[in-house]
Amino acid sequence: LLSMLATYLNLVNDEVSYDLRLTKTYAGIRTRHLQKSLAQFSEMCGSYMHGFDPSTRSNHAEVRFCTIRNENWYEPSTSPFAQYTINIVKLFQAERDLVRHIMPTVISDETFFATIERPFEAYLGTGEKIMAFFFSSPMYEVLHALDVYGYLLETDSVLASLLAPNQSQSASMAKMAGRLQAHLSKSFVALIGLLRHPFKEDTMPKQTGGVNELVSNTLTFLSYLIGYKDLLVNLFLSMGDGHWNQSASQDSPHVSHPASDPSDGLSIFQHYLRDVIDALSYTIDQGGKHMKRPTLQFVFLINNHSYLARALRDTMYAGDDESQSLGLGDLVGRSALMRIESQIERSRKGYIATWKALMSSFPAATLGPPEKLGMFNQGFDEMVRAQRAYDIFDADVRAMLVSDATDAVVPDYEMFLRQNPDKSPEFARAMKYTPRDLQRRIKGMLDD
Repeated sequence: LLSMLATYLNLVNDEVSYDLRLTKTYAGIRTRHLQKSLAQFSEMCGSYMHGFDPSTRSNHAEVRFCTIRNENWYEPSTSPFAQYTINIVKLFQAERDLVRHIMPTVISDETFFATIERPFEAYLGTGEKIMAFFFSSPMYEVLHALDVYGYLLETDSVLASLLAPNQSQSASMAKMAGRLQAHLSKSFVALIGLLRHPFKEDTMPKQTGGVNELVSNTLTFLSYLIGYKDLLVNLFLSMGDGHWNQSASQDSPHVSHPASDPSDGLSIFQHYLRDVIDALSYTIDQGGKHMKRPTLQFVFLINNHSYLARALRDTMYAGDDESQSLGLGDLVGRSALMRIESQIERSRKGYIATWKALMSSFPAATLGPPEKLGMFNQGFDEMVRAQRAYDIFDADVRAMLVSDATDAVVPDYEMFLRQNPDKSPEFARAMKYTPRDLQRRIKGMLDD
C-alpha cells in the first residue's frame, strides 16, 4: 500500500489537485513506523528512571551524594535520552528527505509534519519525565543532566531546521534546554552549599580518621565534570562569574576571589573549581572538629587534606605533554595546592604535639623517675592502641605519621634516660621500652 501511495504521489503534478486522504494515509503509515522505531528509546528511559527508588530521592539526595558507590557514577554518552535525541533527529532527517523525494513541494512539508507530530509529542513527553527525574535526583545525576544538555545543544541546529515552520515544536525544544540549564546552575550552587554546611546528623564522618566519603566523592565528581569542560565554559559564561556565591551569607568562612577575566568562560569555570576546592578544604576542617580525640582530629585533617593535595598534584599535566588535556590541578592552579599543603603542615604540628604530651611528666619535680616512666608507658600504650583503629591507606601519609611520631618521642625519651641513670629495682620494673622498642612499636602502629 505504501509503495502504491508513494508511486501515485510522486506522479502528482504541482498544478494538479490531489486527494488529501491519500497523504493522510501515507502519513499514518509512516507515523506508526517512526513510533515503532523510537519505542525502544522511550522504554530505555523508563527503565533507567525505574531503577531508582523514589523513596530515596529528593529527601535524601545529600546523603546519597555522601555515600555513593563507584558504580553509580554516570558514564558519558550512556544516557538513554541522549540516544533518543540522536536517533529522533536522524529518523526525522531521513523522513523529510524521503517525503521530499517522493512528493511535490506543495504537499511534502505538510505531510512531513503530520508524520512526525505524534512521535515528537512522545519524545517531549519522555523529556518531561527525564526533567522531573533530574530535578529530584541526587547531585551526582548532574553529570547525566549535563550530558543530555550537551546533546540537546549539539542537535539543536539540525532539529531547529527540521521544525522551523512549526514554531510550537521549536519552542518546546528551547524550553527543555532552558529548564535543563537552570537546573544545572542550581546544582552547581547546591554543591558549594553542601560543602560549606557539611555533616548533618546522617552524614557525620566516621571516628576512624579515614578519607571522608564527601571528600572523595566530590573529587570524583569534579574529575567527571571537567570532562565536559568545553560545554561548561560556554555554560558558565552565560551564567556569569560568581553566580554560585550570590546566596552565601555575609559571615561565610569562604573568601571567593573573582575570575581573572569575568568575560572569559574558562576563567569563570576555573573560579568555580577553586571555590569548590576551598569549600572542600573547609569541609575537612569541619570534619576534624567532629573527631572525639585530639590525635584523631589531626589524623583526620592530615589524611583528608593529603588526599585532596594528591588529587590536585596528580592532575597537573600542563607542560608534561602538549597533547595532554588540562587536569583538575591545572585548572585550579598551584596556589590552591600550596594552601592545602600549608594546612597539612599545621596539622602535622598539632599531631606532633599530641605525642610530645606523653612526656609531660618528665620535667615534674614531684615525681620520681619510675613514676614518670609509668605514666609515659600508660599514655604511650593507649596512643599506639588508638592508632591501630585509624583508616590510613595512603602509604605516604602512613610514613609521614610514623616519622612525625618517632621524631616527637624517641629523642626526648633517649634524653630522659641519659638524664636519669637510675639502676634501682623500681626503675628497672618501670623500664618497659628501650628507644629501639619505641621505634618498632611506632613503626607498626598503623598496621592491621
